[in-house]
Amino acid sequence: NFGIIMVEFFVKVISMKKICNIGANSIIKAERGILYTAIHKDKNDRYLTAFKFYDFVTFSEALITKDVFLLGKFGKNFEIIEPKVEDIVHSRTAFLPNGRVFVCERDGSAMIFDNAGEVKWKGLIKYKGFGPSDITADNQFIWCTFPESNAVIKYNTNSMRQDFVIGGSASGGLNEPSGVYFDGDRLVVGSLDGTINYISLDNFQIEETHQINEAIMQITKTYSTQVVLCQSGIYTLD
Repeated sequence: NFGIIMVEFFVKVISMKKICNIGANSIIKAERGILYTAIHKDKNDRYLTAFKFYDFVTFSEALITKDVFLLGKFGKNFEIIEPKVEDIVHSRTAFLPNGRVFVCERDGSAMIFDNAGEVKWKGLIKYKGFGPSDITADNQFIWCTFPESNAVIKYNTNSMRQDFVIGGSASGGLNEPSGVYFDGDRLVVGSLDGTINYISLDNFQIEETHQINEAIMQITKTYSTQVVLCQSGIYTLD
């Protein structure tokens, strides 16, 4: 099934507040903030990855251990799951019912881990030759963004087959969708053109569109705060 989306309303321009400078390359929703990774140089000009937490209660940043980051990303079985994942920074994860974890690499290689951390499914998630840029879970379903094809695709994790496609063409209403999360009964999709589209899950129509002045690489919402990852850093949106 394909969703045909038409935009016929005012686009609201949203202000941005930077909370992390350039170098950030992954964000994960946490209970009262976000976990993220950032690249920086040490005194010997070597590039290192730092693991950090930004707290939306105290509006402060703190260094965390790699294990804390992995716990937030992969769940309680992170010690079992991590060795099986090629890229712990850029891979995308989503938590499924019954303690399962869905992990997808940038090339589309994907795995579903059970409640004990064992691989129960392994395969490829690709659309027109590309892996997804981001994923989010809706019960047993996974929604994936494919910016190269202007598509957001829903997969059933019980069968690992496509269930629904939103967009998928130049006239489909989406332009390079790159980040995705759920907000109530709406799917929120951030795009490389800086748009944020709010899509009703009742009729798969765009109900609202916001705009920022940078390409969106990831988007999420936690502690009532919307957060985007851009090339120049991490921002909260007003």
